[in-house]
Amino acid sequence: EPGGGTTAQCYVTFRGEYGDYGPCQLERPDGAAGPKALGEGCKDVFDVCALDVGPLKAVTVSHDNTGNSPSWHLTAVSVRRARTSTEEARTYEFFYDGWVSADKGPGSLRVEIGLSSRQAG
Repeated sequence: EPGGGTTAQCYVTFRGEYGDYGPCQLERPDGAAGPKALGEGCKDVFDVCALDVGPLKAVTVSHDNTGNSPSWHLTAVSVRRARTSTEEARTYEFFYDGWVSADKGPGSLRVEIGLSSRQAG
């Protein structure tokens, strides 16, 4: 989406079978600012250490609306959950394809995205 990158600080909250964890700040790579991280057309990868919330059901993505171009067009979120004592490693997919923005799309700085129906079982 043209103009889809963001200069805002972004966060993710994990919702699982055992509860919620977050918001966790998505740390930009060292030296990255503006379009270098979370830029238009980019696929960004972040390592987030979180408590075990069990099998994931949803993620909430948000930002603080800062910078010259805070509007963010988000397509999807993939979460790779590490192996635990009770569950094998697994990747969860959350599809959105919309704006996280005060002035575009639904006009919200926070969106909750449910687990894709293809994985819900």
